[in-house]
Amino acid sequence: MKIAAHFFFFTLSTTGLAAGGDFLDRVEDALKITAFNDNARAQISGLIDLEFYRVDQPPPGLIDTGHDFLFNPRLSVFLDAQLGPHVYFYAQSRVDRDFDPSHQGARVGLDEYALRVSPWEDGRLDFQIGKFATVV
Repeated sequence: MKIAAHFFFFTLSTTGLAAGGDFLDRVEDALKITAFNDNARAQISGLIDLEFYRVDQPPPGLIDTGHDFLFNPRLSVFLDAQLGPHVYFYAQSRVDRDFDPSHQGARVGLDEYALRVSPWEDGRLDFQIGKFATVV
């Protein structure tokens, strides 16, 4: 189901529907803020995942459900902000059912955030603090 939904949105985005494209451009512009002659910028973006699973009964392993399907929606929200060429902030928040999609309650969590300060413009030294995925 997830593959079909991604294919549907890919097909919708590549068909060249002018009205849909204009609407999405207006939404993107509304979620972008600039100030001080474009020296301060912030943008909010997001992603909606709709996962649907069919489960054989009785369910195997750690899956605890009495139904033969699981629906697991997820909303991810991202914030990118930059203050001049030296300060950058990133945050990722997620609303989902966490590890167990059969659990009925939603969880809101701040998964990643980082503040990076680059004292020099050539990038020879960066300081970064936060909760984020490492490169390695």
